[in-house]
Amino acid sequence: MYNHSIPQTIVTILVGTGKKQETFSVHKDLLCFHSPFFDAAFNGHFAESQSQAMRLEDVEPYVFGNVVEWIYTEKFGKNTTIYVSMATKLWILADRFLMKALQDEAMYWIAYNYNNTPEDLLTPKDEAIQCINLVYEAKGDTMLKKVTVDKFAFGISSALLEKWRPFLPGEMAADVVRAYSRCHHG
Repeated sequence: MYNHSIPQTIVTILVGTGKKQETFSVHKDLLCFHSPFFDAAFNGHFAESQSQAMRLEDVEPYVFGNVVEWIYTEKFGKNTTIYVSMATKLWILADRFLMKALQDEAMYWIAYNYNNTPEDLLTPKDEAIQCINLVYEAKGDTMLKKVTVDKFAFGISSALLEKWRPFLPGEMAADVVRAYSRCHHG
């Protein structure tokens, strides 16, 4: 159990690059409690354990801000509207940072909101396309891939699927066609 009454060391996490760079100051014990990734970095034999600082240049500050919000509240979306695309990005970061509880919450949010065709899927838009590409850049057969494929195969019309087809990564298009065929053709 995390003890809130003990004085805390603050770690610094520099996120993003250039003008889109932001510095986050986070309580080390709380961060490490929720993430074995950060625990190993800040308490192990890495440079971060000496500097108590880390750079994450490939992470969007806005998304990491939602991770930090979740670390402190164990909820996300309290201070911002969470769309399927944001929940997808949170799931991916939670996977990277080994934050199973955040992954579970993001997946619940994604699956729950996929029950209705989200606005994101009605027409191919840049952010939705980017998110789908992120899903398929992840290694292995993740639950996120399965939910995404299932939504396309079972949750949208064949006409809408045809609109999306040119924008889907090749592997995903094949997965969706296989799932759709199993569902609609026996």
